Amino acid sequence: MNVQGNRNRPLNSNGFTIVELLVVVSVIMIMIALLLPNFTTVREAARRTACLSNQHQIYVSMISSSNDTADRIPLGYMFGMKQYNYALNHNAAVEQSPGPFGFLFAEDHVTEATNPEWLICPSLRGRAFTPFVDSSTDPDPGTHNQWPPALTVPTGVDRTTRVSYSSRPVLNMSQGAGTHGKTGLKKLRSPLYLYTNKTVMSDLVSTSDDIESCHVDGINATYGDGAGLWIQRDTIEGNLVLIGSTMSAAKNPFVLADDGKSGIFNDIDSDY
Repeated sequence: MNVQGNRNRPLNSNGFTIVELLVVVSVIMIMIALLLPNFTTVREAARRTACLSNQHQIYVSMISSSNDTADRIPLGYMFGMKQYNYALNHNAAVEQSPGPFGFLFAEDHVTEATNPEWLICPSLRGRAFTPFVDSSTDPDPGTHNQWPPALTVPTGVDRTTRVSYSSRPVLNMSQGAGTHGKTGLKKLRSPLYLYTNKTVMSDLVSTSDDIESCHVDGINATYGDGAGLWIQRDTIEGNLVLIGSTMSAAKNPFVLADDGKSGIFNDIDSDY
């Protein structure tokens, strides 16, 4: 009996050799390596679209709000720092004031029962803006984004609610020490017709870290006529470098000069 011959794989066997399996695995790995960047690009493109949709939803709420204020819209910043242009509600030990996006909550465009995730860019990561944390139970409110917005001044506790979008910093909306609620919201506004072809909001541009934590290559921006555009990072890079990673009133001109003729928001205007 020839037992040696039985050890050979039959010619009509359906099995695979180790070499054949390794070749197949190698081909699959190469295909994954080639396709993975495309998957990442597609995901980020979807996030950009969702981000612009978020901005448009805020814009529609802004226009709805302006119907009661002779077509005047809330565009502003807090505490004399034009970089601090993303607060919905600033609530600290000294002052409680609605920020430039405060009208959203004060006029019930969003409520305590509303899912507030559309106020946050889906690409944003690793920042204090997300996720929202229950303001009534948060053990560390000073570093988290609070929901719902607190309407009274707590003792020594920061319960600020932030939106991950930057308002055009036109008016200083800080109202001084104390609890202000809706006080002044109808007055702290600018005529819409002045900003038809200018930026009214964008992705966060308060620091260079904001760009790195979001879309990286650029930002979404919404204009006074409702148009939404993607702005390449090169457009704002010069002023972004000047702003750097810290916030200070000394950097106001790099965000938007008082005459509106220079700064990051002027750069964004120029792309329209």
